[in-house]
Amino acid sequence: TTTTITTTTTTSTTVAAATTNTTDRIVDILTAPVDEAPLMTDNGDIVTLLEMRRVLVSLAIWLETPAQVAAIKRALDERVEAALRNEEGYSAPDWALVLEELFSTVVGNDSTTARALNSIHQNMLFAACYALKTRLPLRMMTRDVRTRDGWRIYFTFPTAASNTVMAVSHVRREQSLRTAPPEQEFSMEWRLHMMISSDATELHASSLRVTGVTFGSAATAAFRKQVNDVLLSGHGLHVA
Repeated sequence: TTTTITTTTTTSTTVAAATTNTTDRIVDILTAPVDEAPLMTDNGDIVTLLEMRRVLVSLAIWLETPAQVAAIKRALDERVEAALRNEEGYSAPDWALVLEELFSTVVGNDSTTARALNSIHQNMLFAACYALKTRLPLRMMTRDVRTRDGWRIYFTFPTAASNTVMAVSHVRREQSLRTAPPEQEFSMEWRLHMMISSDATELHASSLRVTGVTFGSAATAAFRKQVNDVLLSGHGLHVA
């Protein structure tokens, strides 16, 4: 990168150093493996963009051709570079519009990556939430755990040509309402597991299971037993 400096010596040195540092950071970020790329920024909107790049490219590596992966990475790299070169002034665009444009022009609205991402849409959780809240004998209201590990999504891809199914799992944590009395405070973790075809066109199977329950320090023994008997009875809920 060539930079032309026309101001005083002191300013020139500062600008040149800043430009070099920015260029070095861009190179460090864009040349690192996408799942190891350093964030190297305090701008939360750029962090979101980098996370978007990490997820999309990581999925495409498993689901698309090398040429398509390169095209997706190139399109996202251009956006990351532009954002980092205007780091102080960069603010979040309408992500919905960004993704719509990216999928319509680069990724493909009917690509395997796009179809796989349909399995992680929030709407996919509605059937699981309905089953959990209405089929279980314990009719207790809960709320989301709004931390980074409150909703985790895992993809497991086939590693052999004979395996034509990939797995998608949603792991969610919920907790009792703030209005719950101390003796009835608890939280639970549940998993929605789906087996879908490797081209993401068919759902082969799904299941819902509560995987753990914890209680507040003041929870009574009777309440702990009631919750454990209902949520950890060993039977899974199958969601059509």
